[in-house]
Amino acid sequence: MCSESYDLGEPNGECPECGEPTVDGKAASGCECSPETCPTCHATPCDESC
Repeated sequence: MCSESYDLGEPNGECPECGEPTVDGKAASGCECSPETCPTCHATPCDESC
């Protein structure tokens, strides 16, 4: 996992666009330096580039 990651807590949903777990509609976790972002939940999956 990326050292620049974040975690918003226990997921309570799922993004209808990308399928990532969400907390109140926002991505539950992700990578702060990811070049990809889901337009719906703002998920930033780690692409191992950092």
